[in-house]
Amino acid sequence: MLTDKLTLTTDTSYVKFFENSYGGIKYKFGDEIRVNSAFAYRLFTNYSQKLRIDGILELNFLHIDRDKENGISQKASGGDILYTIIGGRIYYKQISTSLGVKLPVWKDLNEENLQQGSEGKEKYHIIFTFSVLF
Repeated sequence: MLTDKLTLTTDTSYVKFFENSYGGIKYKFGDEIRVNSAFAYRLFTNYSQKLRIDGILELNFLHIDRDKENGISQKASGGDILYTIIGGRIYYKQISTSLGVKLPVWKDLNEENLQQGSEGKEKYHIIFTFSVLF
């Protein structure tokens, strides 16, 4: 909690992919490093109804190593992407739901014009969550 209404959350992760064989070809997807920060601001709170509405702003950095085929780094794979997510979350009693738009705001992809993957090439993602506490 930065203030009584503003929360900052940060996290990092590293995803390691191992080599596998597909049709006699050894293939390894590029490892991923993620660094994420999220701000949540309490827009509205009604304690008697157990209702809260938050505005959300996130920054998500993603680094992807190049894919490898038979141990050789592949062109048109890997790079860096910075996403932002703008959205909101509603808490009502034991239910939480959120909706956001994830946009790539900066990217430095290796041989971008040749890449076929979805990371960094998309215009946007719509993100929806729904949780219930039992």
